[in-house]
Parts: sequence; C-alpha cells; structure tokens
Amino acid sequence: MKNFVLLSFSIILSTVLCTGCSLLKASANPTFPLPGEPLGNVKLQADTYNPAIIAAGLEVSNCKNFQDFKVTNVKVIKRPYDIKVENGIQQDGKWQEEWEINACGTTVYVPVYYQLNPQGATYRIPQNEVHK
Repeated sequence: MKNFVLLSFSIILSTVLCTGCSLLKASANPTFPLPGEPLGNVKLQADTYNPAIIAAGLEVSNCKNFQDFKVTNVKVIKRPYDIKVENGIQQDGKWQEEWEINACGTTVYVPVYYQLNPQGATYRIPQNEVHK
C-alpha cells in the first residue's frame, strides 16, 4: 500500500509541476519496444512509460520538462519467478526490470516490479528505490 501511495503522490506532484503539459505525452514520441531487454510486450511498456518518467522527474530538481526525458536502456534485474502455467499458458509470474532514463542529461535508474496474472499484468515503481 505504501508503494501505491508513493506512486499516487508522484503522479499528483508531477501533475502540479507540469501544469499545461500532457501526462499522456510525457516524452517526445517514445519508441517501442524500448531499448535493452524489456520482458513485457509493447502495451505493457507503454502503460509503464509515463509513471517511470514521472518517477525519474521526482529525482532531478533541475528539469521538469518531460519532453527532455528518454528511456535509454531497460535491464532485467530479476528473471521471471513464481511462474504458474495452466494448459500451456503462463498465468502467473513476477520479474523486475531497471529502466535507465536520461532526464535532461542526468541518468536516473527506475526499478519496476511486474506481476503477471490471468487478467494481464500489474507493476509498481517504489519511489524510494529510484536513484541517480
């Protein structure tokens, strides 16, 4: 619950800091799939993109123009585990990635924890683990 509150706070704070800009277009024309080794499909990458950019923005004080942010690499930190397969289809599993984001010339590392379930996937970005 604490991580959810932190992410919610991040989104609210970023909305205030970014008055007049669209959170739906946090960065100028992001290209998917992202560079590196993201394990999620393009839709999951796109769903995670804006919250990851916002988390990076909270880590740098000299730049809040999300148009100047770019994901430069995605690295798998923890390979899929707790995998459950039914009838040949993966139903559950968890993994962790680290998104490297260039935020106005500063490299920010954003951890993303994913959990697959039969309805799709969820993710969480603990702000206290985001670092330069």
